[in-house]
Amino acid sequence: MSQIETPSHSIAIAGSGVISGAGRGVDAFWDAVAAAQPGQTSRSFGDSRLEPAQYVSIPEAHRELSHGESAASWGDLAISDALKQAEPLVSQLPSARIALFVGSSLGGMTVFEKAHRRWTGVDAGPGMPTEEPAPWQAFYDGPTNQLGAQYQPNHGSWTINTACSSATNALGYARLWLLRNRVDIAIVAGLDAVSPFVYSGFRSLRAVDSGPTKPFSDKRRGLNLGEAAAAFVLIRGSASTHECTHVVGFGSSCDAHHLTRPDPTGEGLARAIRQSIKDAHSTPGDIAAISAHGTGTPLNDPMEAAAFSRVFETRVPPIHCAKPVSGHTLGAAGAIDALVLQLALEKGQLPPTYCPSPDRTLPCYPSTDSHQLPTGALGLSTSSGFGGSNAAIILQGPRR
Repeated sequence: MSQIETPSHSIAIAGSGVISGAGRGVDAFWDAVAAAQPGQTSRSFGDSRLEPAQYVSIPEAHRELSHGESAASWGDLAISDALKQAEPLVSQLPSARIALFVGSSLGGMTVFEKAHRRWTGVDAGPGMPTEEPAPWQAFYDGPTNQLGAQYQPNHGSWTINTACSSATNALGYARLWLLRNRVDIAIVAGLDAVSPFVYSGFRSLRAVDSGPTKPFSDKRRGLNLGEAAAAFVLIRGSASTHECTHVVGFGSSCDAHHLTRPDPTGEGLARAIRQSIKDAHSTPGDIAAISAHGTGTPLNDPMEAAAFSRVFETRVPPIHCAKPVSGHTLGAAGAIDALVLQLALEKGQLPPTYCPSPDRTLPCYPSTDSHQLPTGALGLSTSSGFGGSNAAIILQGPRR
């Protein structure tokens, strides 16, 4: 198996944090992922045209922690937890050039939606901000600016919006900045909140499953939306980071096949995967596990299976899909999938996937059993989004 060749090639995950349908914290998140039980719940948007709204919701007890715009509030919780975990390593750094990278597909959509409902005389309803946010928070970079104002990174706050591959690209760009010595610490967050506008949009595409999503299953009918924020603190690798998971490869592509439908050949995603493997100084045979995008939609899963088959041919590594548990968290999805992979590599176990009746017409599909992973294993996490945006990262587990 290929190893991280030099400290200059390795970017360490010094800390991570998450708030999701499982609640707050990486332990609660891992327990839910390991249990492989669907997290879909029913909530009301206060709009009879959308009832019942079924998606993976952040629990009510944790929703009360939100102030103002939800996605930024949840991002704050995830970032604060990641920084707390990273503090022992970050405190050793001689300098502190810090940048914030936020991957989000929706930005401050809930702020815009609350304002629109007020203008039209419709009650704001559940899921809308609890306070009256400033208008600028409604923009795509609204959550980033809110978090930037709070954490004040001295090398800027950056928004990456490439639809559902946003957070994976944010991780990749943060890695590049660290490798090029532009910063010493990169805070990366993926975040999005479900709102009536977003829910109705996906339902109009007939992409929503009224029951639990079933990725790569012959019974798949569509996705479950989800809301979440996941965050990472990245630093350059050194002798003190040998017990950390490292980001060792990144690839990105755009097949521009269609506004919403993926390229069925999978070549665009395959190109991003090949780039990430090359960037990791490794080969397809070195990859021990895959954390797949796995939306459970009729078109996405065959595209991903085709891409994996193109890259790995007949020896596709074990695959995991988190979306039955987390829901499709849109711009946050890449951060959620990367967190699953990070924890799996650190615990030496790829958890099972909720996948009733796998579609055996596909060249590959997730396993309903767990898989042991060796120390220092390499894993792949993939994301695909509207407009043909694809991204892939390679993580390497701790070398204890």
